[in-house]
Amino acid sequence: AGKVLLAGENTYSGATAVVQGELAFGPGNHAIGQLMVNTASFVVTNAAASYIYVASNSAYIGQNAGDVGRMTLGGNAAWSGFLYPKYSGQTTLNVGNSGQGLLTLQDSASITQRLYVGNNTGSAGAVYQNGGVMHNWGGGSSDPRIGAYGYGYYELNGGTFTNMGWTQIGYIQYAIGILRQSG
Repeated sequence: AGKVLLAGENTYSGATAVVQGELAFGPGNHAIGQLMVNTASFVVTNAAASYIYVASNSAYIGQNAGDVGRMTLGGNAAWSGFLYPKYSGQTTLNVGNSGQGLLTLQDSASITQRLYVGNNTGSAGAVYQNGGVMHNWGGGSSDPRIGAYGYGYYELNGGTFTNMGWTQIGYIQYAIGILRQSG
């Protein structure tokens, strides 16, 4: 498994699957449809401005059972999903959808999207925020969750973590959700 760098601007609105290896986006504006990271990595750490817009669907890091997916967002990268009206389902950044997922947010990067960490039964997700901004939106029938039906861990070591509306930690009885703040 190797590394693929998309150096130009990406406007592909269909599903992008990173099954093995590493996919990296270069600077510029990128509009994507659905993103699935299986046992692979998705990396955006450019010093120059990079904007990734999830136009029509959700993103899954560690999509399937047995997957170990990783996403790193750093430098001056910005990631966002479409914000639907209140009480409408939102696009979601799923870290540990059915497998294991790891998200690292660092530097001056930002994420603005509804967040699920440890989405389905048997999944495990972890977020390590060492800088930047996580704006977790949803609320009103689109609640962000840390430990939805699986194990979710969020460690805030630096930067800003904001939640819009309701946010649930350890959503269902058997789920485990942990939010640790040290910075």
